[in-house]
Amino acid sequence: MPQPTILVVGFSGEKKFIQSALDQGFTLFLLISKANYKEEYSNYFEKIFTVDNIFDWREISKAVSDLHIDGAITRFEKYVMVVSVVNTILHLPSVDFKTAHKFRNKYLMKQAFIKHNVPSAKGILIENAQDAKTFIEENNFPLFLKQISGFSSSLVTKINSYNQLKESLSYFKKILSEEPGDLQKNITNVPEEFFVAAPDPKTNFLLEAALTGKEITVDTFVTNNTFTHTPVCDYILSHELKIDDHHLPIGSMPYSDLSDAQTKLVLDVVEKALRALGANNCVTHAELFINLNTNEINMVEIAARGGGMRGIMTNYVTDDDYYLSSFKAVSGIPDKSQFIPKRAASYMNIFADKQGILKNIDLDFIKEDKNIELVSHKLKIGDYVSPANKGGSFIAKILVKGEEYQDVLNKAKKTLHRIRSSFVIE
Repeated sequence: MPQPTILVVGFSGEKKFIQSALDQGFTLFLLISKANYKEEYSNYFEKIFTVDNIFDWREISKAVSDLHIDGAITRFEKYVMVVSVVNTILHLPSVDFKTAHKFRNKYLMKQAFIKHNVPSAKGILIENAQDAKTFIEENNFPLFLKQISGFSSSLVTKINSYNQLKESLSYFKKILSEEPGDLQKNITNVPEEFFVAAPDPKTNFLLEAALTGKEITVDTFVTNNTFTHTPVCDYILSHELKIDDHHLPIGSMPYSDLSDAQTKLVLDVVEKALRALGANNCVTHAELFINLNTNEINMVEIAARGGGMRGIMTNYVTDDDYYLSSFKAVSGIPDKSQFIPKRAASYMNIFADKQGILKNIDLDFIKEDKNIELVSHKLKIGDYVSPANKGGSFIAKILVKGEEYQDVLNKAKKTLHRIRSSFVIE
């Protein structure tokens, strides 16, 4: 029986994310914008389709309409909607265009959670601070302000006062209006029958009540309406490390403080949320809070795409293949992976502590430790850097490996502190 043919949407040259699918005989095609295409990509993909505007329905349709493929996949949040267009045009049994809006737009996601009784934080959609006055009267500070189509904690900030809300809204709108990237781009030339009414992510924001408890995550491979979960990962939040930001500095797997009964409760809520959003034949990433004393669980959000660091960490911890499971999921192929944890890992997102030009950062010590890996080094000395709550991107991503959860987590904390202490930003 021939292996599936999969269309990859977007590619940054990191072959490790597609290697296992190639090794298993999958045929891979690539859809990519002409501006991002590199000649070397032809070494990995059977066919490559380049377009001027990858967010234009007509261009996508022209490129893929005659294809016979088994699924489409992306690792990039900005291309989730593009994948959904491909699924819709080719009638693939995955996340279609209308369904994808519930993953990409946090307001529509929250409405789906409410409709299907999925527990989540209290929240309100606002365009200005005046819209939030009643909500503020009914809920105590701190609150959290979020862009509705963001990712990786970018433009998420804690709000402690009404004046801070006004200032943050003004800043968020300025950043989004000037955004040079593609994260907020809408699909253009959408046929009328597929139009979805959704709030504009550049002028509308979510204001939510703060959740209490432990923030955790779990990735899920949804295949023909069945669920396979990775081990639960826990987040160490910025305030726990006395970092004045709202990115997630450290994630660790497997989270050892959950009992088996609590793990089942968590996975039951995740599956209920995935059904509410209409997930099928895809890989997803869910974030939620659990109160370990009361077992109260609240969903934060779910993304309809696989991860980079989460995949690397899962592969090390379990010996299963996260990326191959991702390709199987979008193909509708049942996967026998169980993702049973055998060791532990932590990953770190390194963000700047203030805005400015990065003059110094110490990463050299990583080369001397076989259990610490510099996975990605995005911003270097001489680059402009910024905290996450100011719209900044990460400087680096780092993986710490070991045998026991607590030992690995403690080492990750020390590593993070050492790197942040070395910052010189002017």
